[in-house]
Amino acid sequence: MPLYDFKCKICSHEFEGISTLEGLPAVRCPECGNDACEILITGSNYHPFPEGWWEHIATKPLHISSRSQLKEECRKHDCYATYLDPPISFSKRTRLTKSQH
Repeated sequence: MPLYDFKCKICSHEFEGISTLEGLPAVRCPECGNDACEILITGSNYHPFPEGWWEHIATKPLHISSRSQLKEECRKHDCYATYLDPPISFSKRTRLTKSQH
């Protein structure tokens, strides 16, 4: 089931909840117990891989088209791309961009 961000219309408490689309009207606020909650539209956690020329892996720029190819090229050239780190964020609504090199 998908995870949604909600905001209570009564007490303004923001919280996360798992629900089906059919079950959305039945979501209750954990603070006040009211069922008058709305879904907050937030950014996606899906970030497509930035296919393109990567300059700082080898002596010449390499065309990289996938994370697995980037990982393999880094292994071959004994380097590390911070792009391969798991994404971090300070809140669900904050989108951080990471260096591609």
